[in-house]
Amino acid sequence: MFSVRELLSDCPMGHSDFQCDNLITRKAGGPTIWGQYKQALRELSVRYEGFAAFAFDYKRRTLKLARKKQRLLDHQDELERCVRQGLDRKVIEKQSHRIAMARLDAQECEFNLRMSTENFEKAQRELVRFYSQSCVLKEKLERHLGPMTQELRDRLEEEYWTSTAFEVAARRYLGGGDYRDVVACIQKEVQNFGLWPASTQARVMEVVKDEEGITKGFLNRPLEYATKEEVDAVARTVSGTGMLDDLMASVEKLDMTLITKKIAENAHVSSMME
Repeated sequence: MFSVRELLSDCPMGHSDFQCDNLITRKAGGPTIWGQYKQALRELSVRYEGFAAFAFDYKRRTLKLARKKQRLLDHQDELERCVRQGLDRKVIEKQSHRIAMARLDAQECEFNLRMSTENFEKAQRELVRFYSQSCVLKEKLERHLGPMTQELRDRLEEEYWTSTAFEVAARRYLGGGDYRDVVACIQKEVQNFGLWPASTQARVMEVVKDEEGITKGFLNRPLEYATKEEVDAVARTVSGTGMLDDLMASVEKLDMTLITKKIAENAHVSSMME
């Protein structure tokens, strides 16, 4: 028979690498590499903040365990003193009860610390995965398109939304939809109550003026996606970059003036609500 921990080790909590790569970054990121890069950055931002929160929790539980263990030692020393002085049996029994409760508290703290460690490791694993994805995708974008300027971001953002419109139409067309209905669908998508620039609308409608253009607009991919092998290669070298060490250092050296300011802001908001 296997222990519970042995069984659970086969299925670590959190998202698998397959989920992170395919069901989160690729699927939620949409049909372009820019959309996937932005999705990877969103996930990275969440994990970055979560990693810091888990780091605080781990440190807090470590200190609490040390305090509980010291309390247990103090109670044990007190019991030895009571025995040496030959104090009343009830006093010794009471002190023995304190030791039993202190030992139970310490064991509970050890268990909670172990759970915190597992959560910490999960947060670190996902952080490294999305960090690695972001590095690969950014390198691909800049290798083909040059440095990431604001002008380039604006162009990539427009391409992302037009590609999303192509995706809606292509899926409908490839699923057996009538060509005219599909064109009407994509026209409605790009016009979007006049929110899209006229130049963008014209460019999209030019592509889908014939049936071949619908799938061509969707399937035309100027850049390849990040492969599992590329992301794995970056993930293996992350420990050498010092990225996690820098994050841990920032956790340990938080600017307390910013925290104090945030507390003051929250207090001000609370007073306004009263």
